[in-house]
Amino acid sequence: MFLVAPLSAKYGDDAVTRALVKLERDEDTAPELANLVKQLRIEQLTDWLKERKSVEVVFKLLKLKDDGYKVLHRHKFQVLEDYITAFNR
Repeated sequence: MFLVAPLSAKYGDDAVTRALVKLERDEDTAPELANLVKQLRIEQLTDWLKERKSVEVVFKLLKLKDDGYKVLHRHKFQVLEDYITAFNR
């Protein structure tokens, strides 16, 4: 499945990540959609790893600096943590 790259190119990594995280956290998300969201999140992390994006670049792509002190309460921060874990393997 190659959906994340075109979506990110059109809307930006930040917007795609926000949408995926929102759907992932929503308890009312249908199981089929939840599985798709999980696959897309994995695809996003895999794409960044394949492109050898540094943690700093991913931080900027997610526009975490724009969130200020609220970054620690944003679910996008979890995406960065997931990337750091994968990056350091």
